[in-house]
Amino acid sequence: MSNISSSEEEDYLSMDLNELSTKPPELTYSERRKQKTAEQRQKGIIKPIRQTEQEKREEGLSTRIEPDNKGFELLKKMGYSEGMALGKSMPGRTEPIPIVIRTKHSGLGHEEELKRKRNAELEKMKIIEKKRKEEEEEDRGDFRERMMQKFAEKRAKGDAWKSRIVCEQLDRAKDIEENKFWPKRKTNEDVIEEISEEEVIPEFELLDFEEQLRQVTAYLRSVHFYCLWCGQEYQSLNEMEERCPGDTSEAH
Repeated sequence: MSNISSSEEEDYLSMDLNELSTKPPELTYSERRKQKTAEQRQKGIIKPIRQTEQEKREEGLSTRIEPDNKGFELLKKMGYSEGMALGKSMPGRTEPIPIVIRTKHSGLGHEEELKRKRNAELEKMKIIEKKRKEEEEEDRGDFRERMMQKFAEKRAKGDAWKSRIVCEQLDRAKDIEENKFWPKRKTNEDVIEEISEEEVIPEFELLDFEEQLRQVTAYLRSVHFYCLWCGQEYQSLNEMEERCPGDTSEAH
């Protein structure tokens, strides 16, 4: 009997200890108050003080003065009626001057000055970007022009050399022994370099390739009735004028 009672007593004591160890500690009144306030704020029941003040302020600023307002009654006594304009300047104000709530601690006019500087900087950046694009476009245009000019010069050089070869062949077929238009077996630059200071450089060799081509083609057309672009020798000048599109490569 004593053994049973002692074991039951031990179980009872161990149970109380387990319950005490798992039971959460009781909160104080202030802690319970804070916890309840936090829960209400999460649910939207209680709003932060700053938000409440802002909503009340906006509500007050957007509400017109009621006719029973003391200031409104004084204005009515001076002849004012609702909707009339106020102020010396015409037509005057019909709405109150808007109130701007400042949220920053900078001085008056500081934000406007910063805004003006930002706008000026943006305009400056736009001008710089526009100028950069114009310069890039100009550079691209100059590059295209240089490449086209280089290509035209290379084509004129080749055509001039070809025309001089044809000129020599047609001249020799007619027993013409010499002509300034005949090609030298070296390029014009090599010929000019090899000529000594005492010798006179032929005027024709000093011309640019486009002018050389113009003169040789004119000679071929007038003397041999030959068109370099058609690659054909005609029987007469009239036949060449009737059948040949023109005396330039663009005409063909």
